Amino acid sequence: MAVSENRRKKKLEAHRAKRKEQKRAVARFESSGNQGRMTIAKSWPVISACVSSSLWTQGIGYAAIGRRGPQGQVAGVVFLLDVFCLGVKDVVLFANSEWHWHELLGRFDRGGNGWEEASPEYVRKLADGAVAYAKSFGLDPHREWIDGSRIFGEIDASKCPTEFTYGKDGKPLFIPGPYDGPARVNQIMQALSHTTGRDKFDFTAPVVIGDFSDDGIEEDDCLEDGTAIGMEPTDHDHRLPCPDCDCVD
Repeated sequence: MAVSENRRKKKLEAHRAKRKEQKRAVARFESSGNQGRMTIAKSWPVISACVSSSLWTQGIGYAAIGRRGPQGQVAGVVFLLDVFCLGVKDVVLFANSEWHWHELLGRFDRGGNGWEEASPEYVRKLADGAVAYAKSFGLDPHREWIDGSRIFGEIDASKCPTEFTYGKDGKPLFIPGPYDGPARVNQIMQALSHTTGRDKFDFTAPVVIGDFSDDGIEEDDCLEDGTAIGMEPTDHDHRLPCPDCDCVD
């Protein structure tokens, strides 16, 4: 009887210790900033990895990855990708319930074309490749890329067999977005002219706000700067479609 009682006590103590560690882990996550949260979450199990189904036909779309924490919370990132030229144009960092995460993905369903499930390795290789392609023209990714990319953790992009071909018809195609002002457009045009030559890239008319889906992030889903629910404010410039949000300048 004494042996059985000791085993029971040890199991109970181990269970209590595990619960305390889980609570401490949650507290560390909730008290961390964007960088810290993505760093903590990079070891959590992946529950979502998907890409806009229209990405390669339209040249612009989303890639998303989400991970579930020990208490059921989700940390995730949605990247706005321009695979024809600019790489990662925008980043939304997310930390909230799993229900809110799936709702957020629904809001990013551009034009009702839907998401396609992908492997985590596919999403990482796609995003990393888009960044590298843009950098070859002297164009840096969105400033939240570094923090957002921490969510990938140890995901090995080399395990994805898919080979991506960026650009359009063998050269970059620059399509200005609805929030790309004259100064930004001029900066990109100069960078492309300098790195490729004036005849080595294509340019189209700017995308207007009405071309984006009306199902973007609503005001209740973002802070004043456009960061998704549950994340601390950043200097996010909110190039993602958000027609109902006052945070767009």
